[in-house]
Amino acid sequence: MGILPGGAVAIGTAYWLTRPKKAGLTVAVLPLRNLTGSPDKQYLADKSTEALVTNLARTGALNVVSSTTTRRYATSSKIPSGNR
Repeated sequence: MGILPGGAVAIGTAYWLTRPKKAGLTVAVLPLRNLTGSPDKQYLADKSTEALVTNLARTGALNVVSSTTTRRYATSSKIPSGNR
């Protein structure tokens, strides 16, 4: 296991990809965590996050917040809320 939210990401992605595009619909992908305890696996978590952001943005169905913006929440327990 190790990297979460695995199945939830797949289900969420499928849900969002099948919805019709709505103006102003925005999603932010928070960085995936390396829960393996092995620092050399961090690369996998980082690349998985990057791939998810890229694939969601390519669909054209969503506005996707950049990884640079969401990266500051990687170690934070504070999640932004609402429309900004």
